[in-house]
Amino acid sequence: MPNVPAMTKYVVSGDTAGDTLGDEFSTDVIDAKTLEQVATLEMQTDEDLYAKQLYCLGMYYNWGLMAIETNFSTYPQKKLEEFNYPNFYVREVVDRIDKAVTKQFGFNTNKKTKPLILSNLVQIVRESVEVINDPKTLREMLTMVRKENGKQEAEEGFHDDKVMSAAIGYHAVNQVTFDIEEIRVNPQYHFNLEKSNETHYDYGEDIVIV
Repeated sequence: MPNVPAMTKYVVSGDTAGDTLGDEFSTDVIDAKTLEQVATLEMQTDEDLYAKQLYCLGMYYNWGLMAIETNFSTYPQKKLEEFNYPNFYVREVVDRIDKAVTKQFGFNTNKKTKPLILSNLVQIVRESVEVINDPKTLREMLTMVRKENGKQEAEEGFHDDKVMSAAIGYHAVNQVTFDIEEIRVNPQYHFNLEKSNETHYDYGEDIVIV
């Protein structure tokens, strides 16, 4: 892992393991300013252990914005909330009956959001492929196809866990905010603005070039 600058902010995104044989928990860490993929995590384990790994990863990367998929299971998200993780991706949910809007943690991949995040990922890779540092992620991208039914997914026999994790992360970057900090100048470098109109300054003794 690279050193983590104090001023840098990150997104920690995750595609949780589904019910397809061979699916893994896949996680990306993305620099929210440069969009560089700085770390990845892949593991086949129990959901509570995955949640603990996410917590540690997020803590290391300055409590990065945690954006975990909640489609197949909400358990990792709930465990992170139990651990009091402080920074989550927030989505808006519209009630089908009264149309009330509520906010919930975690990312929901569905027929509306999946094309959106994949299109965003395609643009990023096309314009700045150098930000993707993980060879396995790049290899998975080469197996993504659009099926006859219009669905975008991996070819038969391949997986798209890493692609989806990266797509979620690059989408969640939009929720990262950066604070504007005051620039402080060391007193020894302060300038006397009252003398700005003077044509002569006393800099001490004359300098003689020999």
